[in-house]
Amino acid sequence: LPSLAVQPWGFALCSLGRLMLFSFHHAYLIERFGIEYFGILNGVASFVAGIVGFVSYPAQLFAVPLGVFALSFLPIGVAIVVSILFPAVLRQRERTRAARELEGGGGGGRGG
Repeated sequence: LPSLAVQPWGFALCSLGRLMLFSFHHAYLIERFGIEYFGILNGVASFVAGIVGFVSYPAQLFAVPLGVFALSFLPIGVAIVVSILFPAVLRQRERTRAARELEGGGGGGRGG
């Protein structure tokens, strides 16, 4: 941010965004997969995030000779678009599953 007066607000919003990201991520893992898989899944997610962070530096160096710094952020933009589509795909799967249950009788009982 070029304005010094706006930089604290940008820092605060970035900090809040990171706090929400990790809180939502951990809550989702526990709710979706249970506490017994939380450590493994969180470790894998942290490892993947570390690899992405590690690869971002060479991607920035790749963009320097080209003079196009936006190129190094292209994979990040693609990842953001894909991450936005992920909840929509999950919702569509849930609706499809619910529709199949309704068509199949929807009894839901075991045995009879």
